[in-house]
Amino acid sequence: MTNPETNKPKLLIMASWGARGDPSSPLLRFVRDHAGTLRQFEVHATEGTYHSILGTGLYKKDEVVSHRSGPEGGVVEMAALVARRDCEVFIFFSDPKDHGSDVPENRALQRLCKELQIRLITTLAGAEQCVVYEAKGVLKEHRKQRRSKKRRSGPTILPPNWREGLQNMRRRGEPAYHQIEKQTLALISHDKKKEEMVLFVNKHHDFLSCFHRILTTGTTGYLIKLLFSQASHYDALMKEATDKLGERRSQELEENFWYIKLVYCDGLDRPGIEDKARIRLKDTRYGRVATRAQDRRVEWEEHEKVIPGLTGPDQKFANNIMPLPSGPQGGDVLIASEVLNNRCDAVVFIQDPGTAQPHDPDIRLFERTCQFWSIGKDIKQAYATCVSDAQSADLWAQRLKKAFPPNHRPIPHLAHRLRQKFKLRDVILVDGKSDKDADDLGTRLARACAGYLHRRLSVTAKKGRDVRIGVGHGWTIRQVLEELKKMNSEDLFLKPRPLPGRVIWSPLVGNLTVVFTNREASVIANDFQKYYGGEVEAFQAGGFVDGNATDALPKDDERLIQGLAKADLMIVSAAPWNKNATLIKKTALSHAFFPKFRSALGTMSVVFLDRDGAKVKSSHYAVGLEHEGFQKAAKRGSVILVCGGASRRATALAALRGGLVSVLVTTRRTAEYLLR
Repeated sequence: MTNPETNKPKLLIMASWGARGDPSSPLLRFVRDHAGTLRQFEVHATEGTYHSILGTGLYKKDEVVSHRSGPEGGVVEMAALVARRDCEVFIFFSDPKDHGSDVPENRALQRLCKELQIRLITTLAGAEQCVVYEAKGVLKEHRKQRRSKKRRSGPTILPPNWREGLQNMRRRGEPAYHQIEKQTLALISHDKKKEEMVLFVNKHHDFLSCFHRILTTGTTGYLIKLLFSQASHYDALMKEATDKLGERRSQELEENFWYIKLVYCDGLDRPGIEDKARIRLKDTRYGRVATRAQDRRVEWEEHEKVIPGLTGPDQKFANNIMPLPSGPQGGDVLIASEVLNNRCDAVVFIQDPGTAQPHDPDIRLFERTCQFWSIGKDIKQAYATCVSDAQSADLWAQRLKKAFPPNHRPIPHLAHRLRQKFKLRDVILVDGKSDKDADDLGTRLARACAGYLHRRLSVTAKKGRDVRIGVGHGWTIRQVLEELKKMNSEDLFLKPRPLPGRVIWSPLVGNLTVVFTNREASVIANDFQKYYGGEVEAFQAGGFVDGNATDALPKDDERLIQGLAKADLMIVSAAPWNKNATLIKKTALSHAFFPKFRSALGTMSVVFLDRDGAKVKSSHYAVGLEHEGFQKAAKRGSVILVCGGASRRATALAALRGGLVSVLVTTRRTAEYLLR
């Protein structure tokens, strides 16, 4: 999110496509007609709306604050501004005909505005009346508050002990794997599930107290905080809770606190607890709570269960709890914002499915945020463990307590480490007893690649656009196609159908061999075309070109090479360069074409590499995509390299070091070697 750090009142604008696409749409008409007034506000907009506003040519970039697109978390960011009471007006233009305009996120944002009395406007007429008749008053009031240094009226949003959490995701979407002592936990429970949450926390508070932060919604947090604090903190906590939650909710909190104490405190403490509860609650409220507590104790006894005792106080644990507003007041949304921005690692949300919740859209928003995942220029994802019932929460805490003793830093999974180290988009690992070169090993690698390639094709090929797929040469790439056919015949995936749009299959190299075989890239590209449909564009020239020749390639071949550098997908293999290499033993090509064995470690699509992945120069070069073209394609996530086994490890490492790979299909043992 971009923030110009202005001192203006915040105005939020969001518009669905139907309300912003046409030049005469409500959004564009509104921002054109009232640009002068809107510039006096700090305007915040989701990504699509932001670009629509700037596209009018009437605003500069620093006059509008950009958030994520709505489906990618922008609505959550806007809702969090509302939940923090950090805006004056929210304008939402929505075309009812737009698909997805009534999603839970939008409903939650609107519900929150009404709950917190933030000015909500959903029509063009309302928006225009606001800027014409209300804007002066809003701006005047904002200036007045700034002069007097007053905050917006309403409860304090963040607790006094608030501190920022650590990011749990690295760049490119890899988990940070912090130890528990650096992680953030969130605890949320519905009204009828407060007791279950208390029992869970009571049982596992030694483990939960290890977390760096414990975020909670209001009533849940203050209840736990009261139960684990020293008695001397009671009055201050109740005052803080009343200020944040309001009188009614704080009274319910107090009754729940004494109910828990009456049920779960026994022995010598019990008479004193009863006396204190009677004094705090007075006769009427005490009678109601005492009866409820007695019924609960009878219920425990009828089930022949031992009533667990409270383990508190633990002031250090209590001090680590950070209550936000209650769920209906925006607490769920604020925790969702922490999850979205990768500052929350685990959530225990004990829900009550049997009772309708007044803030149900907020709950749906929270759940969808935890599932958020997006792959675009960057990989973005919410990365938090979510547990939604007491039994699952109990098992989760038990198992993590054993797996992660104090100050133990989790070891990232092998694939995570490989992606992080070499900045890869994906890693596909194949298990096996042996890592020696064999047809069986190559077949297993080819099958794993076939599954990945088929899925990538299905999401890459889109109607209305050209898609180019580069195809390498050799036995491995041929075997990928064979495994695709086998998997299809075994009903392991849906049968291929004509891919949408214009699909172009292109060999990554010209024809290399003197005797034409089915391992030529052009032959394999033709066979892929027969299997999936589309068309083929192949090189006119073949084999190798004299490096000293000028204008040696036909213009069409040069254009094809330029197109391959921009290919959506390409599949290649790599091999060591030695006297047993296929180009030496099975092609009858002149050895003068090739670099000396000592200077070249291996080949990737007849691009010769040294140990660092740099290009090895020779007197001739193969017709096809060169080293620099692979690097450009790899940065875009296009290059799939199939390379595994003991003899190919060094070549795979060279290709990775040279930045020539986006997706690596390899063996687990080779992956371990690459990380060493």
